[in-house]
Amino acid sequence: MGSKLRVVSWVLLSLIGVLTLLGALASINVAYFSEDDQIGPVSLSELAGDRPDVATAIKARRGTAAAFATGYALLFLVIVLVPYRKGEVWAWWAILVGTLATTGIILLRVSMLDRVSAWRPPTYPSPSVSSRCSSTWAASEKVELSFDPRAARCHPK
Repeated sequence: MGSKLRVVSWVLLSLIGVLTLLGALASINVAYFSEDDQIGPVSLSELAGDRPDVATAIKARRGTAAAFATGYALLFLVIVLVPYRKGEVWAWWAILVGTLATTGIILLRVSMLDRVSAWRPPTYPSPSVSSRCSSTWAASEKVELSFDPRAARCHPK
């Protein structure tokens, strides 16, 4: 029974590693070869506006994260397919520690980013952004507009 369980576990862990690697490679494709990335409800071109350095910085951050994910997936696969498959105990602990660290940092992201943004000083739109808002809406409607920097879009007040 133990032998069958070990085979099932390394096959499942290998599948997880391959899926992680494929996701990382897809993210590399988006970072380096995609024309326009979708970030939440806003496209990268909308978010960057007329500032190409913002688009470059966002793509670079995504590329860096994808590079780390690729490295993690490959290391995970090597540990699963060589020492873990042979039954070496240290391999299980290495997989567990790496997975817990990654999961913990990902889970902290949500709570920490919300908390950090709550005490940042307010940001105000640049003149080019507010003029873009007024030119977009003013032609068709007589409404007062405000710019929401977190959503990177114009909306009626």
